[in-house]
Amino acid sequence: MDTHIFIPVAGSDEVVAVPLAELPAEAEDLLDILKAEEAPLSLWLDFARAYLAEVSARSTCALQQCTRQLFVLQKHPTRI
Repeated sequence: MDTHIFIPVAGSDEVVAVPLAELPAEAEDLLDILKAEEAPLSLWLDFARAYLAEVSARSTCALQQCTRQLFVLQKHPTRI
């Protein structure tokens, strides 16, 4: 079982290690990091699964909504 999810830092070889046992109750800060680092969709889904297992359904829904928006933007970049 993984204890961390690692987010690659854009433009470097560094990563941000997020301990799964310490996920924030609200996902907004994490969403900001994922967006800023242009994290791959697979990491967004990893965090959504972690929130589903560990934190509130409300945060999971926020992550899922943003993940859907990211997916649509990747498939249809002209949509807002």
